[in-house]
Amino acid sequence: MAAMTEEERTQFLSRPRLGMLSPLREDGSPVTVPVCFDGTADVVRMFTSVTSAKRARIAKDPRATLLAVIGFPCCAGFGFVRLFVSLRPV
Repeated sequence: MAAMTEEERTQFLSRPRLGMLSPLREDGSPVTVPVCFDGTADVVRMFTSVTSAKRARIAKDPRATLLAVIGFPCCAGFGFVRLFVSLRPV
């Protein structure tokens, strides 16, 4: 799969998306949770409560994966995008 250009990333992230975020528990095992996100070519913003467990996990350990769900829930053209990001709560 070819890497997205900066312009393609910016366009892809310019509107809210559904994703599956997998931060790490204290014991190091991953836990996968749904999250809405958007962003720019350089920043991915995830929408969650300031008191959420996913935010607390990222504050303790910023390692995580984010799988973008494309074409959900009932659209044709399902696909995936791999995002490599460094996470930090804001």
